[in-house]
Amino acid sequence: MDKQPRVSANCEGPAFIHTAHGLCLDYSTRHGDMPFKTPEVGNPMIEFKGVCFSYDPGRPILSNINLSIFEGETIAILGHNGSGKSTLMGMIPRFYDPDHGTIFLNGEDLRNINLRSLRKKVSVVTQETVLFDDTIYNNIAYGTRGATKASIESAANKAFAHDFILNLPKGYETMAGESGNKLSGGQKQRIALARAILRDPAIIILDEFTSQSDPESEVLIHKVMKEFLKGRTSFVITHRLNTLEIASRIIVLDAGVVAAVGTHKELIENCAAYQRMFEVHGKRLSA
Repeated sequence: MDKQPRVSANCEGPAFIHTAHGLCLDYSTRHGDMPFKTPEVGNPMIEFKGVCFSYDPGRPILSNINLSIFEGETIAILGHNGSGKSTLMGMIPRFYDPDHGTIFLNGEDLRNINLRSLRKKVSVVTQETVLFDDTIYNNIAYGTRGATKASIESAANKAFAHDFILNLPKGYETMAGESGNKLSGGQKQRIALARAILRDPAIIILDEFTSQSDPESEVLIHKVMKEFLKGRTSFVITHRLNTLEIASRIIVLDAGVVAAVGTHKELIENCAAYQRMFEVHGKRLSA
């Protein structure tokens, strides 16, 4: 609790906001600067340039990452355990900063942007769903101040969670239990998705988001994603190749470096690491 964060909040930096012109950086806090900076057409929304990171000196997790992500893209990130997928995504909401290199948002160094405004525009759904020993209602509302009953139920409907919630003993007032232990894995993940949907993020990160789901729940969650990800910049970390149907491009990480970037067709023809993953997935399905 007493540990000081290494990431600075940068309260005086430009804010990342929605305007009539779309997502912009608001420079109005800087005297003499133009109020808003919109990304130029054809320029990426998020850029990783020469990004390197390690948790411990001499043990690099990511090395020389160079990526360009355009607004509205859905990017799938594949790689074996320990390849750096979650670490790479953790840099977007600035859970940690690169040791070397720079991440840009609309052309601005991410470290210069007001941290609170950035995190307001990002939702993360993790592999281990975080629920509190509180009501279903409060678990969905967590992270969205002033959320109304109608907006919470609407988010639950979009996440295909509303019906099963109504069938719980006390509906939305049912206690989730410690770490959500009164719910199944698939139910917990749909609650987490409802929470993310309620926040209406510009950027969404889904980290192995169907890992605890039964087949029926996974089908429902995929329906949610196909609709909800439209118009948002999205990152899907996955081991499941059937998730790739919602992705516009795929990034393959191998031992902390980008092995390849492309569509499924391009990678299956040209990327040995991707071919190996696809072969393993096929053997699992046939087994």
